[in-house]
Amino acid sequence: MKLIASIIATLVLPSIAFALGTLEVPRDKISGINVVAGWKCPPTGNLTVQFDDTTPLPLVKGVSRPDTGAACGNSGANGFLAEFNYALLGDGHHTARVFDNGVQFDMQEFDVVRLGQSFRQGLSGSFTVNNFPSTGDKTTLTWSTGLQGFVISDFDPAGPNPTPTPGPTGLAGLIGTWDFTYTIISTFTDRYRLQNVQEQNGLQLLFGLDEFGGQVAVGRVQDVSPGSTLPYEFILADPGPIICQGFAFNRTGPINAVGIYAQFNASCSAIISNRYAMTGVRVSTTALTTETPTSLAGADVLDSLRLAETRAAESGMASRESVDADTAAEMSEVMRALTGH
Repeated sequence: MKLIASIIATLVLPSIAFALGTLEVPRDKISGINVVAGWKCPPTGNLTVQFDDTTPLPLVKGVSRPDTGAACGNSGANGFLAEFNYALLGDGHHTARVFDNGVQFDMQEFDVVRLGQSFRQGLSGSFTVNNFPSTGDKTTLTWSTGLQGFVISDFDPAGPNPTPTPGPTGLAGLIGTWDFTYTIISTFTDRYRLQNVQEQNGLQLLFGLDEFGGQVAVGRVQDVSPGSTLPYEFILADPGPIICQGFAFNRTGPINAVGIYAQFNASCSAIISNRYAMTGVRVSTTALTTETPTSLAGADVLDSLRLAETRAAESGMASRESVDADTAAEMSEVMRALTGH
């Protein structure tokens, strides 16, 4: 009865208000155990349904259909229904006619597809339909022996779309101390103290320091290189004595970021490595510190190690995540624009 009630509740009154009645189910394609349903105003006599040339079957009348009350000029008790196993008709094209005291008032044509028999037992199974009814939704369907068809057994709606970082305040939202972590062969964590937003050559840039006291700059990709197809909002350039490090990333929360890491030549003008997945965590909302920067000699050592590991990884000595040519070109272009090369 729950199936019948749910179908009756969703039936739509036709726009032709003067129609005496309508057969709403079956229509188009149907299978398994379902209903015969519709409305007739007023249902004065005995209502029946006839499939093809078979013996007419009785319909229950007087079912509450408040949506028909205005058209029929009564309380709305104008619905009719019956339960029927459509597989009994066999595969193919069929006709259903409805009668009031033997007088036909509507007809529908429909197609039936069955699973080889009129009633299947011992079957089980379920599957998930992705992006239904909306993008990102997941709807699970499970076989029902009683209904001889699949029913919705679970629904996982898509979560809200992440709110993009507002453009005008995006850079200011990055101010603080960040740890960027990535793995070539070893795992490296680079700390950046991003301090203040300034205008340079007409661009709003966020400046800060790396752990060696060297200046770094962060820009919004579309500000630095309008129309770029690089799929990240921000890019950070960290010039070093041997290599220039680049990070392209998106914020995924107030203290988190994800993106890619790549190495460039010392002038930050040409990419010299593949890209490696990067995660960022803001460990403090302040970028000011009294810590003494690590010595520049340490920067040389680390840059040499990073470069050596990259060459080893990309010569097949370790697994890596390759960058496609388009991404490499786009990242190089944005880095050149950011660093003025």
